[in-house]
Amino acid sequence: YRPLQGWTGDDNVGDYRVFDNGTWDRYADWDIRKTYFNDAAPSQKHNVSLEGTSGKTQYRLAFGYDEKQGLERYAPDKMQRYMASANISTEITKWLKAGTRINFTQREFEEVNTQLNSYQYLWRWAPYTETFGSMPDPKTGEQIPFKNPIAERKQGNIDKAVTRNIRLQAWV
Repeated sequence: YRPLQGWTGDDNVGDYRVFDNGTWDRYADWDIRKTYFNDAAPSQKHNVSLEGTSGKTQYRLAFGYDEKQGLERYAPDKMQRYMASANISTEITKWLKAGTRINFTQREFEEVNTQLNSYQYLWRWAPYTETFGSMPDPKTGEQIPFKNPIAERKQGNIDKAVTRNIRLQAWV
C-alpha cells in the first residue's frame, strides 16, 4: 500500500495513466497476500496455577491471559482473554465431602467495522483491477486513498465487544 506512480512515458509506465480527456486507466498488478496480510499472527499465552492440600482440604487456583492478533496488515483484529478459576473441596466426615468451583472469563474482541466482507472483496477481482494505494490530488498534492479493503480498514470504526462469564458451582 503506497502512493501510486503515474505514467510518465513508455519507459516508465507506473501504476496508472490519465488521458487527455480526463479518463484514466489503472493496471498495477498487486500481490494481494503480501499487500494485505502479514506473514504471521502474533499471539501470547500465560498461565499460572497453585494447588495443594491443607489437612482435609484441597485447593487449586489458576489464572491465565491469552492475546491474539489477526493476519491483516492494516488494523488487525485483536482478542484478549483473562481467566481465573478456583476449586476447593474438603472432607467434612469420612462419608461427606463438600466443595465449590468458581470460574471467571473476560474476553475482549476488537475489529474494524468495514461494512463489507473484506476477504470476499479482496479475492473477487483480479489484482490488476483493484487500486490499492493513493493518488495525489492534482490541486493540493495531498494523497487521496482509493476505496478498497485497505482504506476501509484504515478509516473504519473499531468495534469492541467485551464478554464476561462467571460460573459458580457448589456440591455436597
